[in-house]
Amino acid sequence: RGIAYRCTAPRLEWQLNDAQGRPHRVQVASPLMMDDLQAVADAAIAGVGLAWLPSWLIAHYVLRGQLEAVLPSYREQPAPIHVIWPTAAHMPAKTRCAIDALVAGTPSCLAGS
Repeated sequence: RGIAYRCTAPRLEWQLNDAQGRPHRVQVASPLMMDDLQAVADAAIAGVGLAWLPSWLIAHYVLRGQLEAVLPSYREQPAPIHVIWPTAAHMPAKTRCAIDALVAGTPSCLAGS
């Protein structure tokens, strides 16, 4: 039983790579769907079901023992992260600061991907 992060189909397909890098697809029934990652994490902590959450969000829950990896030797397949802003002759300082904060807050394994 899983907790879905989206409001679409009632079945989830999680795409993972095993320790040798081979891809696997895992079908998970999902009675609960949410559109907020923190709500998904809270539901997983409450024992509602399995959740597929980004490591940057759950790291402190894992350290505190509130969550644990179910398939620790498997890794999620990488997903791209994009930052998009309107074309302008000069980038506003607020935009530059936001981009710098996003880069600084991205785990090093994802930075530059």
